[in-house]
Amino acid sequence: MTGRFVICIAPTEWDGAWQRYHEMMRRLAASGNTVLVVDNLYRIMPTLPRSRAGAVRLVRKAWEVIRRMRFTPRWVEPRLAVLTPPVLPGSLHAVTSPLLRAALRRFAATRGRPVLWCAFPAPGIDALVRALAPALTVYDCASAFGEDPAVPAAVVEAEARLLRLADLVFTDSRNLWEHHRAAHARCHWIPTGVDAGRFAAEDRRPLRGAQPVVGYVGTVHAWLDVDLIEAVARLRPLWRFVFAGPLRERAALSRLQSLPNVELIGAQPHDTLPSLLAGFAVTWIPYRITPFTHHVFPTKMLEYLAAGKPVVSTDLAEVRAFAPPV
Repeated sequence: MTGRFVICIAPTEWDGAWQRYHEMMRRLAASGNTVLVVDNLYRIMPTLPRSRAGAVRLVRKAWEVIRRMRFTPRWVEPRLAVLTPPVLPGSLHAVTSPLLRAALRRFAATRGRPVLWCAFPAPGIDALVRALAPALTVYDCASAFGEDPAVPAAVVEAEARLLRLADLVFTDSRNLWEHHRAAHARCHWIPTGVDAGRFAAEDRRPLRGAQPVVGYVGTVHAWLDVDLIEAVARLRPLWRFVFAGPLRERAALSRLQSLPNVELIGAQPHDTLPSLLAGFAVTWIPYRITPFTHHVFPTKMLEYLAAGKPVVSTDLAEVRAFAPPV
């Protein structure tokens, strides 16, 4: 596909942790399409700071988000723009705003009927489809929203409507494909990939003379098996356990912060990921086994493998096909 105008309804903010939709949109833009990503801000739920320095970082983060809020996009790459619209308190997504729908119509007026790429089933998505009359509506599903008790019911209901509206449905895992294919005749499993060349150039040897480092890259969320992490960290007190990613789960954060050999370094720029992984001796995916994680394909596993690192994981259904080497 080339020469098209693509509007992506994102599951997170563009400047947050790197996800499948980031890679998809960058590749679509590189292929000659104009891409507009609509940030999703309702999932930005920062952990309350425990120190003055943490409070300063939180205020700076909030200010950066507020400063970007507008109904005009910012261009982050030659053919890729990001729109960070204002979100009313309590809203699940800015898509619910008539002002946003009007702004998207204006942006599309000179670019033709868009391809609407939904990487998140935002409440109000049906109103957006009616407003834009897209040439094609795609639902790119990377989560089993109905299996996550933390997901609002409005999102689950929006997904059911989106499955009826979408012309195409993609999933990033086989289990998600099996979950959705009965509800949509044009449902396809499109596995997530990784740009292996970005990792190949890095020195893959961990730092010498230092404590062994067990690394995790990704969001600190409710899927992490904190009991397992605590047990391993206490069993190996001379090892360092580094978690690089946004800090979302308050309960997990409190418990992990109490461990002297666990370091929470927060979100890191995606461009620095290869050099970050190079310093790890071992990488891991310590997820809990739940109906939700049964459908999860951890993209971080491919990044770990591309960096040439040993990978240890809990018994996730989507990981079993990679054993060994995982």
